[in-house]
Amino acid sequence: MTDRSIDTYLNYDDLSKRLLQLAAEQPHIMQVKSIGKSFAQRDIWLVSLTQFSSGPANDKPALWIDANIHSSELVSSMAALNFIQWMLDNENDADVQRCLETRTLYICPRVNPDGAEWALAPVPKLVRSGIRAYPYEEPLTDGIEVQDIDGDGLLELVVCNSGGSIYAFDTIAPAPGHNETALPGTERIRSEVTYFGEDRQGVAQHTIMPGDEDYWTAPLVAPQYPGPDDNQLAIPISTSELGFKLRDEQGDPITYSVTTSPDIGSVSDSIPSGTSVWNELTLSVSGLSYDTTYYWTVAADDGVETTTSTFTFHTELAPPGSNDAPTQDPATLSPDDGVGNVTS
Repeated sequence: MTDRSIDTYLNYDDLSKRLLQLAAEQPHIMQVKSIGKSFAQRDIWLVSLTQFSSGPANDKPALWIDANIHSSELVSSMAALNFIQWMLDNENDADVQRCLETRTLYICPRVNPDGAEWALAPVPKLVRSGIRAYPYEEPLTDGIEVQDIDGDGLLELVVCNSGGSIYAFDTIAPAPGHNETALPGTERIRSEVTYFGEDRQGVAQHTIMPGDEDYWTAPLVAPQYPGPDDNQLAIPISTSELGFKLRDEQGDPITYSVTTSPDIGSVSDSIPSGTSVWNELTLSVSGLSYDTTYYWTVAADDGVETTTSTFTFHTELAPPGSNDAPTQDPATLSPDDGVGNVTS
């Protein structure tokens, strides 16, 4: 029986293999076919679920499900796969039987296999759509314009107000591909190759992709096993180490320091080489108190830029006290009538 696990994201080859194996095991209710090829010539698979003995699939009312339209939305493709597997595993259920006998379910679990492969790469390259370069080789159609509208070598910010008026403003960002002898701005701004984002700055802003020159120019800092994770709660006071990792994209030497508040430990050291990959490090700590918020700050310097990251965690509550019933000494009575008699 085909593996049904969905505890990891499947790449194109593994997803294809899973779908074809499922269809081979239960061909009476599942078929798989390619409805087209992606830009990189990967099959776009379509699953048909129905009881084929009760009539042709295209003669029945249908439900369409698709997933992973945007490249990095991988969880949706796994949800679609999980639904397919659930229907197959429960084909003898009365409701599922009635559904498959009278309906056809069409499921396309990964509309965008090329973008998903980029997202699943060892060094992910995240784009919103496919990997097809823009501008396309064919001429632009009417209504599509490069974004250096006036040809001055600067990108424009185009806005529309509530009255319907459209305004274009120059930004300080130069148009990619602009020069005085070629058509200015011929390299489209929202290209899936050059990749631009706005980062909520109100103007177009170039975003360097992973692997490009000067992608991360400052050191990277992140929590690391044994933890704790940032903002983690109920950390045992017996914790003896804080884990973190450092990396510099250019492979520059890193000098770092770690401080804590309240003070439970600190360290200063350096990594002379091998910084282009993650270096896993720990800080020894001691003397943690119950129900206390601790802040720990990692400062990493590569000789040009410094990254300072502060993380926090909160320790566990103190264990409850004894539940024994309270005790009381015997009462002592003293005379208070001036004669020596004790009154009650």
